[in-house]
Amino acid sequence: MDRALAKVNQSEVDRYEKLFNTAYAVVKNNRPFSDYSFMCDIQIKNGMQLGNDHLGRDACVNFLKAMSGVLSDKTKEHMKLVRFISIMSDGSTDSSVTEQESVLIRYVHPETHEPVTTLASIENLESATADGVYAAIKSGVSKCGITLGNNEVEGQPKIVCVNMDGAAVNMGAKNGVAKQINDQVNNKVIVMHCVAHKLELGILDAVKDVVYLKNLKMN
Repeated sequence: MDRALAKVNQSEVDRYEKLFNTAYAVVKNNRPFSDYSFMCDIQIKNGMQLGNDHLGRDACVNFLKAMSGVLSDKTKEHMKLVRFISIMSDGSTDSSVTEQESVLIRYVHPETHEPVTTLASIENLESATADGVYAAIKSGVSKCGITLGNNEVEGQPKIVCVNMDGAAVNMGAKNGVAKQINDQVNNKVIVMHCVAHKLELGILDAVKDVVYLKNLKMN
């Protein structure tokens, strides 16, 4: 994409910048891709020069893929510079009710020294078993250049922590996902039950016994 932009004049670069920003605004605000065309139409009516092409849904998808590739490359570069990472994962379903696993990586930024949490990938699950979730996490972190199961790869940071909900498939002592990750790396991995999920479970228990919260839920 950078090489392609280098061949066009400044006015075209400015136009593409506006289109990229519009596509980013769509996904940043959790809007459907179809909103991209609508947003472009409004900007054109307000006098913004966006040209006559790259104004449809497919263009929005292509712009987002290009941005995703750039962000992924930046994360891969960071992985060559940091010493330790944590893995976070959580299950979800998409609009077609396909089970998925969101895989995130947390690390200390090599330049700003601030904590960074970045999405590695959203993987479709072949099965909701511990083996299926582990395979999804392994595939997800590989998108950022991390080989799960061989932490002695030169230049690769150590996986020191995993954070996930307390389901047996994740926390099972014999074959849970966290146990499998611990077995596959060459150092001790700290396993954390997601604090937000623990809070949710606590609130759900409280609702059963606290009259005020029970009334709040009903109303």
